[in-house]
Amino acid sequence: MKLKTAGYFREMFEKPTDFPSIHLSISSQPQEHEREIVEYLQAGVMLAGCLGLEIDVLNPRAGDFLECHILTDGVWKWRADLAHYVERYHFIVPVEFVEHMQTNGWKVPAEQDMDPSIFE
Repeated sequence: MKLKTAGYFREMFEKPTDFPSIHLSISSQPQEHEREIVEYLQAGVMLAGCLGLEIDVLNPRAGDFLECHILTDGVWKWRADLAHYVERYHFIVPVEFVEHMQTNGWKVPAEQDMDPSIFE
């Protein structure tokens, strides 16, 4: 099963990537359901662990150290720091992903309810 992807930006990688710039999706205003979105993102199930910490790519001098684990809900995957960017900078999450969260009642399914092949 191929997972859909959210929360990957070119600024997070040392080498050039095809990911979009984070700057294209930052808003001055909170999006609808922003609190629920942040909580959903924080509740993701760990798909892959990361040994290090990352800095905030929008404000490296802030001294924020962010987890870079990959989280999932069984359909989507995202970096653990995506919740930080939504909460602090009102990063606009793709509509398709927000609709998926809302369909799930803003609750990430339990790991045992996910297709086990995504963890292989």
